[in-house]
Amino acid sequence: MSGEGPEHTTMLRWYREKLARNFNLPENTFIGRHVKKLLEKNNAVLEMEAVRLCDIQPDHQVLEVGFGPGIGIQAACHLIEDGNGTVQGIDISSLMLETATERNGKFLQTGKLILHLQDVADSTFDSNTFDRVFHCNCYYFWKDSLQAAKELYRVMKPRSIMVTTLDHDAIINAQKKNLLQYGKPDPEEYIHVLETVGFRDVRMEHLNHERSGRKYQAIFAYIGDKKEDKYIDEANKGRLSVT
Repeated sequence: MSGEGPEHTTMLRWYREKLARNFNLPENTFIGRHVKKLLEKNNAVLEMEAVRLCDIQPDHQVLEVGFGPGIGIQAACHLIEDGNGTVQGIDISSLMLETATERNGKFLQTGKLILHLQDVADSTFDSNTFDRVFHCNCYYFWKDSLQAAKELYRVMKPRSIMVTTLDHDAIINAQKKNLLQYGKPDPEEYIHVLETVGFRDVRMEHLNHERSGRKYQAIFAYIGDKKEDKYIDEANKGRLSVT
């Protein structure tokens, strides 16, 4: 006898559903804290690579969307520590805010880092604020990806860059286990959304981490001189839609 009867199946289904919810929004529960540890372990390389690919300079204003445990923003803070730049981060999880605060107390105290509990689609930043934006395994949990992309376009400066990192193989594996039931991880749809609101030269590259050899993907998106703001106006009026 395998011992995997109906009760085992029901418990497994319940556990995976709870995991899926906490991948979307980590809560201060046993499962949420377990997800936090998984993010620290599995996303560390992707976070560091996103920061590296952004080519952050000491005077840059930097934003991370969905900062999670705070690994990426910590790396970004080291790059602007001796300049006039600052790093800001947004996340919708109180648990992640608490974790990132504990990890980055030094930079929070000096004012080089500011963390916000807010949704990317409803940000409070001024327009044309950031030189660099990055995020890791995050975009597919955005409830309104079109509005989120419009907001990112709005708060980024002309001629700025956004980098998104992901592990497509890991995403496929998570989908098979029904762990992304609250997300839409299709990178082609995400690229289409970015192009719809005015990002230029959007492309996805398949890369290898130099030290570990881990395969991952990076999506690059660029802002032009913003004379193309008519795209945003049309999107706001509902003339552009994502299919």
